Amino acid sequence: QTFSGETLRYKGREPLYPFFINECAYYEKGIALSLARKKRVMIPAIRVQTDTEEHACDWSFASEEEE
Repeated sequence: QTFSGETLRYKGREPLYPFFINECAYYEKGIALSLARKKRVMIPAIRVQTDTEEHACDWSFASEEEE
């Protein structure tokens, strides 16, 4: 329902999910919430270099430069 009392009906087939982001900021614009579709994405894993591995890498570069 809008601030003016009008009821808006969703006619889509997939579900929508309401979310609020600092709703006070949207009051003057007449926006109470936003609607979003749920989407699942797969993000590949990344490898994080540990401090030990980082230092080993630094040492190998240093030895190559010295040669």
